[in-house]
Amino acid sequence: MVKASTGNHRGKPPISNGQGHQIDRHVGMRSKARRLIRGMTQEDLAKAVALSFQQMQKYERGANRVSAGRLYELARALSVSTQYFFDEFGEEGEDGTSIRTLREDHADVESVDRIGNPEISELVRSSIKLKRSDVRRTVIRLMSAMTANAEEAAAALEANSAWANDSGA
Repeated sequence: MVKASTGNHRGKPPISNGQGHQIDRHVGMRSKARRLIRGMTQEDLAKAVALSFQQMQKYERGANRVSAGRLYELARALSVSTQYFFDEFGEEGEDGTSIRTLREDHADVESVDRIGNPEISELVRSSIKLKRSDVRRTVIRLMSAMTANAEEAAAALEANSAWANDSGA
């Protein structure tokens, strides 16, 4: 009987914190992000790749490992290459140093959770529809300027709403 390896090819333990392997969580995070950007529910994606809703939840949490065949099906359903799921994954460089830290990956997961907000999902989908990159950059600069002074922006919006209501617009 062949015993499954618990480490990588260098004999190092897998990157894990007891809640599943780091790459499984990363693949799940990327899958969830793309699903939300496309406006799909977990159930929609599960049906598209002939999975149960519960299995899709496990994949997105990184609780279950996605097979190569299933990853290919997910990529097709989400209109991305299979490489998309591995983009920005923290790997070791040739000198053994980490390219990305676990903290950076954790911040990415938290960002994905915010993408679940319907307004943010709508914002992302709308920005993807902007075909001209110069227009997209202008919108991003405008939003960045607004967030730099969020209180002032909120006051300006309230003033604009009050003006629109008073003028009958």
